[in-house]
Amino acid sequence: MTRKTSGPSISVYFSIYFALTFIVASIVIVAIVNRSMRNEALSDAREKANVILERNLATHHYFSQELKPKLFDTFAGSQSPDYFEPTWMSSTYAIRQIDKYFNSNSEYSNYYYKECAVNARSPQNEADDYERAFIEELNKDPDLRQRSEIREFDGQAYFVSLHRGERMEQSCLRCHSTPDKAPGDLVKQYGDQRSFNRSDGNIVSAISVRIPLANAYAATRATTIKLSALLLAILSLMLTAIYIFTKKTVMLRASKLEDLNQQLVAEISERKEAEAKAERDARLTQILLDSMPCVAMLLSPKTRKIAALNETAYKAGARVGQTCFGSWARHDEHCPFCMAPELWESGVAQHIEVEFGGVFWDAHWLPISDDLYMHYAFDITDRKQTENALFQSEERFRRAIVDSPFPTMLHAEDGEILQINRVWTKLTGYEPEEIPTLSAWTERAYGERKDVVKSRIDNIFDCDTTVEEGEYVISSKDGRMLTWDFSSAPLGTLPDGRRLVISMATDVSERKQAENALQVKTHDLGERVKELNCLYGLSKLVDRYDSLEDILRELVEMIASGWQYPEVTCCKINALGNEYKSSGFEHTEWKQSATIIVNDQASGSIEVFYKRQCPQAYEGPFLKEERDLIDALAQRTSRIIERKQAEEKLADHKIHLEELVAKRTSELGATNKSLKKEITERKKLQDVQNQQFAQLAHMSRLTTAGELSSSLAHELNQPLCAIATISEGCKRLIASGKGGGDEITEGIEEISTQAARSGQIIRRMAQFVSKHSPKRSTVDIDTVINDSIGLIGVQARQSNVDIQYEQTGKPLDVLADKVQLQQVLINLMQNGIDAMENITPDQCRLSISVSIIENEYVEIAIEDNGRGFSETDKETLFEPFYTTKPEGMGIGLAISRSIVEAHDGYLSAESESGDGATFRIKLPLSGHEKTHDKS
Repeated sequence: MTRKTSGPSISVYFSIYFALTFIVASIVIVAIVNRSMRNEALSDAREKANVILERNLATHHYFSQELKPKLFDTFAGSQSPDYFEPTWMSSTYAIRQIDKYFNSNSEYSNYYYKECAVNARSPQNEADDYERAFIEELNKDPDLRQRSEIREFDGQAYFVSLHRGERMEQSCLRCHSTPDKAPGDLVKQYGDQRSFNRSDGNIVSAISVRIPLANAYAATRATTIKLSALLLAILSLMLTAIYIFTKKTVMLRASKLEDLNQQLVAEISERKEAEAKAERDARLTQILLDSMPCVAMLLSPKTRKIAALNETAYKAGARVGQTCFGSWARHDEHCPFCMAPELWESGVAQHIEVEFGGVFWDAHWLPISDDLYMHYAFDITDRKQTENALFQSEERFRRAIVDSPFPTMLHAEDGEILQINRVWTKLTGYEPEEIPTLSAWTERAYGERKDVVKSRIDNIFDCDTTVEEGEYVISSKDGRMLTWDFSSAPLGTLPDGRRLVISMATDVSERKQAENALQVKTHDLGERVKELNCLYGLSKLVDRYDSLEDILRELVEMIASGWQYPEVTCCKINALGNEYKSSGFEHTEWKQSATIIVNDQASGSIEVFYKRQCPQAYEGPFLKEERDLIDALAQRTSRIIERKQAEEKLADHKIHLEELVAKRTSELGATNKSLKKEITERKKLQDVQNQQFAQLAHMSRLTTAGELSSSLAHELNQPLCAIATISEGCKRLIASGKGGGDEITEGIEEISTQAARSGQIIRRMAQFVSKHSPKRSTVDIDTVINDSIGLIGVQARQSNVDIQYEQTGKPLDVLADKVQLQQVLINLMQNGIDAMENITPDQCRLSISVSIIENEYVEIAIEDNGRGFSETDKETLFEPFYTTKPEGMGIGLAISRSIVEAHDGYLSAESESGDGATFRIKLPLSGHEKTHDKS
């Protein structure tokens, strides 16, 4: 036998599998590296864009906030109003020039930076369509700050970043409001069309930065190619090593295994041929059994053991090698109905139908050979159940007819009535023996109409579907007339060939009576609808016509439609001395009338006449409802006349009112001029009051500083004494020559520390008492509170008051004037210290807490445990010149409340007399304050 080796195939398959795995892993690695490098390039581009943006925004800030204001102040009065020099007056011009120099560097030559604007002053700064759309979105969405994405320009990829540009400020409007207000040199240089008509607060520009990605992407592709080449080289080396290894080791072992495999194949082939012959014989027998659609078994007549069986017998519980009664029937001995003994005695096949185990079987015993016989049985349970169900169905049908709630009759085509049910007898009174045929039934029930009805019944036998015969009036045995709705249907033929029909009826006598009553009600309802239409028509006439005469003329024609006999009805209306008649009017004796009462006086009537005599009703020939209708028409007509008279008076009043309005308008014009003059004077007065308030606040701070001066002097004396003492010690060390350089250096450092402490105390006081115009900026609440505690702390310690304040630990910024806010805090803390003047020293406590309200406001609570104040004091607490202190001026709390309210805040106080007081300052967080003029 030739040995066929499969060694090379295994080696090749293994190498291919390894190569594919390595290639897939390499592709994943290369893709990850490529993606990572592209993300890094994009991150670098975003960082560079932010650097360029921050640089230019800083330049803008320097120009707008530092350079331009100072140069304007320096040149004020020395330059003409038309003077314009873009190098220092235009930050955009400066940025453009800086960017030109920046782009001269080869590293940044491809970068793009533009401060784009719509209708820009310089065409170089004009926004393109993409940038223009972004600027429009900025003015629509106040929360939009920037947008970034990757876009292609001239086939090259760029990282594009758009940012919100400058918002037009008051200082910028000199050059951007209108050409007549701009410097003349600017208009000469740029013209009078571009970058004008701006308004304060508008976002007029956006900053567009584009960072090229081409070089970074090219480097990414180069790295990807190099990495792919390296991985391919590694794959080639590894495949070569694998091939050599498998050639020397794996292939040798595979050859030995192949020899053993050939021997096993030969032995298995011989064994299979022997088994195949035995299987063919058994298969033929099994095919015979399996082809039978029932339980089938081959048994030995002596032992009753099963030699073979089909799948159906197996599912029934039979098993080869076991007895049929032990496995299938599950008995300890032969089944009592088994016909096997009769089979062997007679040699003839046996058959029986028997119920066994709740199943009906059609069992057969058939001899096969001297030592075998076949036993097979069909499950006929379904057939037996069907037969039983048919019998029960026939019984139910019979009971359904007898017990049906509807009159039911079975009759044959020769006229014989086979059955009537109890309801039929109950309603008609006829027993079955009284109406044995259709002729007897029609004679009794229909009388003279019997022949017509009998012929219709005979026609039903020619139909093959249900026939709806309709309603018939029949006579019962006691003479009552009943209305039945008949329907019939064919039921096939009887065994003797006669066609059979079932007829059923529904007693609709009560329904017919209800229908007749409904017709009467419908007629009455129709009459009521006519009456309502008449009243509705009157309402429509009022809407359609303004003249009372037109309304009455149309109404007299319409009234007849609301009466029971409109064709013979006519009408007449007398109102306010006028008479209106319907067309074809006749004055007859059949009349119905109602009085028209206007303003509690009889002013006419409505009269309705029938032109001929009609059946008598409630009021002669007229119905009660028609009496209600004519009264309602008279009342409605009265209201209409009153309304029209009121409208005429209203028109006269309207003319008079218009004359009064014209006169009053003239008077208001004169008053308006006087009011405008008064408003102007009040504005001037308000400016003076604001200046006085600022002076008063400054005076209050000076007063507070005076009260704190002794405490601050003590606080300042400590570092000054320390400086003097340390200085004297250093002089002695130097004079004695004993001191080392480290000791003198340490002394000098301590002197520097104490001097800085002294300077901080003086600086805080100088800032507090400085006189300046209110200027708001973003300040941190913790910083303001700590500085205020620094100023009031010495006085608190001297008064044995413990100030407790735990910092929030996070920035809480508000837009405020720091000095004014300090003034409020110091005033409230000083009031709290004064309120605890007579409190035991170890119980004096001033607590300061800060909380956030609704993420929009910060609340500062200053709480003391002093004497508090009463409800009466609370009502006048914040009024000017009201005080509970013997030496107080009464302006501290009034000024404090004015300062807090000027910052869009609220100052409140709460106390119970003798239990301390709490003052709460509520201010909006930065970004949530109301809009203020930049001036």
